[in-house]
Amino acid sequence: MDLQKNSQEKTLKKLLLSSLIALSLSACGGGGGDDKSEPQGIKNITYTALPSTSSADEGDTINLS
Repeated sequence: MDLQKNSQEKTLKKLLLSSLIALSLSACGGGGGDDKSEPQGIKNITYTALPSTSSADEGDTINLS
C-alpha cells in the first residue's frame, strides 16, 4: 500500500514538473503584441574608408575618431 502511494506521488510530481516546464517555455518567446507595422529597414549608411595598413610602435598614442 505504501509503495503504491509513493509511486503515485512520484507520478504526480513528474506531471506537475512537466506541466510547469511546458508553461514556462510557452510563456517565453510569445512576444509580438498588436503592432502590425513592418519593421524598419536599414537606413542610409555612410562610412569612411580607413587606410589599408597602419603601424604603431610601443608607447605611441593612437587617437580614433
